[in-house]
Amino acid sequence: QDVQTNRCWVVDCTSITRRDWTQIQTTIEGVIEQFNPRCIAVDSTGLGLVPTQLLQKRFGRRVVGVNFSRPIKAELATGLFQALADGMLKLQNRRDLVSDLYMLKRIVSSNGSVTFDADHDENGHADRAWALALAIYGIGRRSGQIVATGGTGNLAVPGSK
Repeated sequence: QDVQTNRCWVVDCTSITRRDWTQIQTTIEGVIEQFNPRCIAVDSTGLGLVPTQLLQKRFGRRVVGVNFSRPIKAELATGLFQALADGMLKLQNRRDLVSDLYMLKRIVSSNGSVTFDADHDENGHADRAWALALAIYGIGRRSGQIVATGGTGNLAVPGSK
């Protein structure tokens, strides 16, 4: 995040699919060591709980576990789309992220409650978009570069350019 302009750019997006946790953890730790982020926002829902705990043990309070409840998903999606609408987030030459963004769906139930979900395809279910939403969420919590992991271990790192 550029503190003077409050703009963010994605400087790295590493997708990790169909690997065991040791390989995923090694990749995540490499990205963390490369960028030295102030915040590491992690999807701690379900199977994500143990990886979150292992990352917290290694990297301490910088790791923020986020349980993907309906209200949190709404907050994440809203924050992500607001960052794009405000021009805070720039996705230059990131077709993979843009494609994932289009997969996110805002669903309004008959009683008026709003949820967010995504269709599932061979690339996951908008994992990069959710990782980017986690990164924006992390920026709101702490300034500086953010590493976010979500879904199949996708990482998104907004940073200054």
